[in-house]
Amino acid sequence: MVGNPPFDGSSALLRRLTSRGSRLVQADLVLQQAAARRWVELRAPGAGRWAGECSVAVVRRVPRSAFHPPPAVDCLVLRVTRR
Repeated sequence: MVGNPPFDGSSALLRRLTSRGSRLVQADLVLQQAAARRWVELRAPGAGRWAGECSVAVVRRVPRSAFHPPPAVDCLVLRVTRR
């Protein structure tokens, strides 16, 4: 899966993708920099539950100039992989 979800819905989407029973194999998502870092640092909601089943990593920076209109913040590509 590859996606650029609305910033205000990214946490709900990631919770769903990492939930038990999800058939996710791998997802690359463009997220706000702060949100992606919360997931990588295991400070995201439910990290204790999903951290054993999924690995997360930042794989690329996406400058705000890559979007039209540009968002107020830079973005990162977060890769979520089921172990």
